[in-house]
Amino acid sequence: MISTATGSNAWHKSAGGKALPPLSREFQYLVREPFSGRLMHPSLLGGPLAPEDVVEVESLMERGIAVVDSSERAFPFRKGSVLRIRISPRRLKCIEFPGPEEERAAQEIARERKAMPNVRLS
Repeated sequence: MISTATGSNAWHKSAGGKALPPLSREFQYLVREPFSGRLMHPSLLGGPLAPEDVVEVESLMERGIAVVDSSERAFPFRKGSVLRIRISPRRLKCIEFPGPEEERAAQEIARERKAMPNVRLS
């Protein structure tokens, strides 16, 4: 699983990954179902990636698929196909809704403005 910062709070976190700050330019990977046998004990199961990193995944499956979270589609990812994943140079535009503390502060400022109509708060 590859996750951007904005996508790290849902699927990635529930699979055992770490949530990143929403405005971070980092992304990260997480191996969800590692194969471990008598001869193979994987150790690189997840970690951070720098904004300039490119992740390449080659399919070894005859009829594999690639999926994107929140998408209804599965993309064919057949043997020999290579998927290159990188951070876009364009930033995601986010709207942040205020939490309880910010909401209380906004209400207090509104009350102060009503109590002092001739004073301008900036």
